[in-house]
Amino acid sequence: MKKDIDIEKIPFVTMDNIGEYFDDEDKDYTIEELILKTEKEYSLAKKNKVPQKQLMLLNNACMWFDKIKEKGGKIPPTLFLSVKHSQMNFYISTDRRVTLYKEIVDFYEQLPEEEKETVKLPYCEISYQYSWALNQSGNVEEMSAIVEKILKILQNNECDRALKIKSDCYSMIGAVFFEGKIYDKAIDFSLCALHLVEEIKEKTIDILDTEATYIFNLGNIYLQSDQYEYAIGSFKLAINFSHTHNNSNKFIIMQYAHNYLAQAYVCINEYEKAIAEYESFIKYSNENFSGDEAVLVNGTFLFRIAFIYNKFINNKNKVLEYLTLAFNEIDKYANKEDEEYLDFKEQLEDFQSQL
Repeated sequence: MKKDIDIEKIPFVTMDNIGEYFDDEDKDYTIEELILKTEKEYSLAKKNKVPQKQLMLLNNACMWFDKIKEKGGKIPPTLFLSVKHSQMNFYISTDRRVTLYKEIVDFYEQLPEEEKETVKLPYCEISYQYSWALNQSGNVEEMSAIVEKILKILQNNECDRALKIKSDCYSMIGAVFFEGKIYDKAIDFSLCALHLVEEIKEKTIDILDTEATYIFNLGNIYLQSDQYEYAIGSFKLAINFSHTHNNSNKFIIMQYAHNYLAQAYVCINEYEKAIAEYESFIKYSNENFSGDEAVLVNGTFLFRIAFIYNKFINNKNKVLEYLTLAFNEIDKYANKEDEEYLDFKEQLEDFQSQL
């Protein structure tokens, strides 16, 4: 029998040294030993930082799966789903991902009901991620069919993990209706997503980020469907949420919520309120954020105030005041070779030349 090799010490897996990973094939392993070998391969794959080596270890684990089946053994469901899901994450090729997902579905469907119950949450998480990829590639019909199955499996499950999966599913369907400009259904599904994520008890950073995003998304649907009062309420709620919670996406949520709230005010001719929203964010940004991204957003909002004074209020002094402030703001930009900086400066100069 070959001497055991420490996988961690092998720098890279190639066809030349792959044989060092396996004992002689003629050894008659017990099913328990085969399961332990599979678990070891998967454990090492999770720890390894080299993608090619990770994939090789996952493929090795699948070879041990085959040997377990050959001996009539039972593969632990959680281990099978974990390995196959990890493999899926390596493949951009749709065909290969489809094949792996079908293997997962077939395995899950053949489990007894009591065992399905033990792995339905990871199974539904994998299914959601696969359906998301289908949606991104434009395969809405198959995505919808998978989401329907997920919601059926989890219909009576109210644990935090299930609530998150269901909220993600409703949000994705809502986004599809939004893209199709079917705003009433987009609102219904987005509200369901928001209500579900609000029910999650353990408010991790990820959950807080999701909740803030769903509140903002709902406001955007209202805005695009010309329901301005509802939009204003949602954007205010998103801003207040980010002020009072420790979500990590504060800067993004705050800038977009203030911006879209200002746009909603413009749509109902409340120009001073729109200006106040831009100024409110700039003050908050100066007190809490720094760097080129913050400078660019602040400069953009100052320019939009100048635009409102020019187009809607016809106050030339204010136009020049805020345009000057916008130029002064972007002068703080550190990387003046950056394309975003150059494009915005050109936009300001074009606006100035037309006054």
